[in-house]
Amino acid sequence: IGVREKYGVTIALIERGDLKIKAPDGNERLYPGDKLSVIGTDDQLHTFKDLIEPSVSVLPEDNEQFLLQQIQVDKDSPLLNQSIRTLGMRGKAKAVIVGVERNGMRVLNPESSFVFDEGDLVWIAGDQNVLEKLRS
Repeated sequence: IGVREKYGVTIALIERGDLKIKAPDGNERLYPGDKLSVIGTDDQLHTFKDLIEPSVSVLPEDNEQFLLQQIQVDKDSPLLNQSIRTLGMRGKAKAVIVGVERNGMRVLNPESSFVFDEGDLVWIAGDQNVLEKLRS
């Protein structure tokens, strides 16, 4: 349905009963009763919430493994000089890059062609174990 393109939000997690789909790709379907964890600005979330009532939460509260963390890109970072598409975070790592701060400017939900530079502060929602590997 092009949620990101139409509403500017990123679906970080779909909870379907006991199933948790982390960083779902564009081929994932939504079903009645799914609980969504969505990341975006207040205005984006408000607009999206109107579409999908009854509820939207920014991050899952009951899943300790799925976190939102910031990672600084330094000269040894596996993110350095890589595009989001090249990294394949969503498919391989079940993580979503939700924002980047560069030179005092913020990019919310960067495009897949975005390339990381040294000094970037990257906000990633994903599995705790995957995020720890990116921090080292």
